[in-house]
Amino acid sequence: NPFIFQHNFLHQILDEEILQDIYDAISGRKSVSFDYNNNHKENITPIKVKTDYCFGRKYLIGFDIKKSRISIFRVDKITNITEDTGGYS
Repeated sequence: NPFIFQHNFLHQILDEEILQDIYDAISGRKSVSFDYNNNHKENITPIKVKTDYCFGRKYLIGFDIKKSRISIFRVDKITNITEDTGGYS
């Protein structure tokens, strides 16, 4: 059957370490900093992670501290994630 692996996205395994850091920040109510799309640094307070099952992408929804608004980031474009000392306001 050619559709046996239709919704089996193996590239998600590469994002597991970043997702673990995000989930730790959400449960610990911490903010994080990370490089996004290899061109700028983001500083956010993560709220939740959503999955697009059609394409297998995961998205981080969080409060962008610099812009004072909710922003959405593709998890596969996040690198060098670190926990900040701040937290939820």
